[in-house]
Amino acid sequence: MLNLFLFVYQEFHEVTSGRNTLQEINNHVVQAQSRIAEADREMDDLNAELNRARIEMAEQYRELARFRLDDIKAGDVTDRLNKVYLAVPTYMDEHKQVLESIKKNIIQSQERQQQLEQKRETSRDEHDRIAGAFEKQLQVSRSALEKTEAYRGRLEKLNAALQIARQADKKATQAESDLSNKGKPYQDDELFMYLWSRKYLTPDYQHGGVVRMLDGWVGRLINFKENHADYHMLNELPRRLRQHSDQAAEEVDRQRHLLLQIEKEAAEKDGIVSLQADLDRMEKQLQQINEEIETEEKRYGALLSQKNDFAAGEDEYTQKAVIMMADELGREDIIALFQQAQNTPRPQDDAIVMHLHQLQKTLERLTDRLSQLKTNQQQQRNALEELVKLREKFRRNNYDAQHSSFPTNLGLGILLGEILRGRLSSGNAWDRLDRAHKWNLPKAGRTGRSFGGFGGGGFRSGGGFGGGDFRTGGGF
Repeated sequence: MLNLFLFVYQEFHEVTSGRNTLQEINNHVVQAQSRIAEADREMDDLNAELNRARIEMAEQYRELARFRLDDIKAGDVTDRLNKVYLAVPTYMDEHKQVLESIKKNIIQSQERQQQLEQKRETSRDEHDRIAGAFEKQLQVSRSALEKTEAYRGRLEKLNAALQIARQADKKATQAESDLSNKGKPYQDDELFMYLWSRKYLTPDYQHGGVVRMLDGWVGRLINFKENHADYHMLNELPRRLRQHSDQAAEEVDRQRHLLLQIEKEAAEKDGIVSLQADLDRMEKQLQQINEEIETEEKRYGALLSQKNDFAAGEDEYTQKAVIMMADELGREDIIALFQQAQNTPRPQDDAIVMHLHQLQKTLERLTDRLSQLKTNQQQQRNALEELVKLREKFRRNNYDAQHSSFPTNLGLGILLGEILRGRLSSGNAWDRLDRAHKWNLPKAGRTGRSFGGFGGGGFRSGGGFGGGDFRTGGGF
């Protein structure tokens, strides 16, 4: 009794459901999204610091121009620097407004995805409920039908026809093999094949006179008459046996069709057709929801990409500000102004130059950190894309359906973690998931008959009651 308990306990803990597996994938998707959002926030802060430093640098250069240049020259330089000083905040305001719009759309997309996931969960529950009723009715119908004399008699005829067909195919295959092996010596004999091709000693032989006489001489020389009979039999036997095998196969199809008719009638009588229609409807609904989710996920991915560009300072507004700063501070007169201030010992100049040096170091530090975050961000975006691809395949194969399971020793957490770290692709992870996947079908779906199930019709959850027209769906 203890051994039985341990066996049941072990079996129970060896697998996890498809739904739990999908939930773990979802958790890692959320984890990737959280990492991206965290990096976005840090990059936003860095870009804000960068922009403040740029504005302050423009202000310091304006101060330096007022100290170093006469009124005319100073006015020209400070006017240009004023444009930078005023334009950068304007660009940043535009940057902020567009970014807020993107963030709002991202939140809306997340809410839409949650709604669709809930809708899919509800549809999946309904699908599994109908599938359960379908399987239960299949078992009841199968049990009742197998008790009827008409069905048992028809099944016996089908099994008998199957046995005959198998034996006939086996004999025909052996005869074909014999022709290939035993016929080779005849086929390698050029004189024999010469007379054989001319149909010598058959009613189809059309030569006379000297040609007939010479062919007769060759025939006697190689004992063609006796060899012809043997080779004729080698050729004729496979043909006749294969013909018999084909006829036996046709009889199997006929008996199977008759059995299917009984199954279909029982299926219609017991309401299986209606249940199958409900299953088909739910499968189409699930497929439609899957497509809606995938469409929204693509939209969400595009929005994330936009937001990432803004966080990384790669949007058009930040780039305009950077280009304007670079263009203005790279002018010859500005560079000369800074060099003169460095080389001339004046207290006001020294303070501004020192501050500009500090600002430059700050810009370099922030830029380096931003570059590191961009690299990490790209890795996280790639990981998210791979996880979403994996989840899409999982959903499309209905691996979160009823009776779907995976072994607990699969190491799914490790696989998904490797994707997060960029060390594994969704394709490789899917291969391992797909190989490990199992359908834990009820008894009605695991019959061992030759045609896969109930009678000849394939009474199984994935093939069907009544000739494969009835199934529980979800890929079973």
